[in-house]
Amino acid sequence: MPFRVTDVEYALFPHESVVVETAVGFGVKIDQLCEFVRSFVSQTAARPNIGHQQVLATELEQHFAQSLASIGLRAVSKSVSPILGERVDFAAGRGQAPPYILGEIEFRPNFEKDLVKLSIAARRGILGLGILLVAKARREINPGYTSMPQYDKVIRTVAEFAPTFPLIVIGLSGELQ
Repeated sequence: MPFRVTDVEYALFPHESVVVETAVGFGVKIDQLCEFVRSFVSQTAARPNIGHQQVLATELEQHFAQSLASIGLRAVSKSVSPILGERVDFAAGRGQAPPYILGEIEFRPNFEKDLVKLSIAARRGILGLGILLVAKARREINPGYTSMPQYDKVIRTVAEFAPTFPLIVIGLSGELQ
């Protein structure tokens, strides 16, 4: 069953002006980042014994990395902590030296860990802009997966976490065709 994104919503932390200015420094606008998500289409059919959210997340990672490359950003190391062995799903920069755009796609119930990873990257000086992609409504990605984080709860949690680094949380809606 193919999947296509039908709607995108976003929230910016800690303040809109900080995130917009940071994104512009990478040569990208917030609307452009949302359009990268909005243009995603998966032609992969659901397969037995594999949660379709895993397939979508992998394809969305590749799509987002290619979209960032299309505007002149280069793929960079995904490592955020060599000591802990933590990596992000996609990473791009203007060159090989930081800061970078670091992103996570989270259709599993551990988005808080992604916030910790991005915080570590910010503290280490490699994060320029963090991106966290989540589902607006889990039933649109996988109705049977009841522990998938949803956009509304994620942005409430991020607000409580109060990141000091530039972060855009993008919620996507979609439909299986």
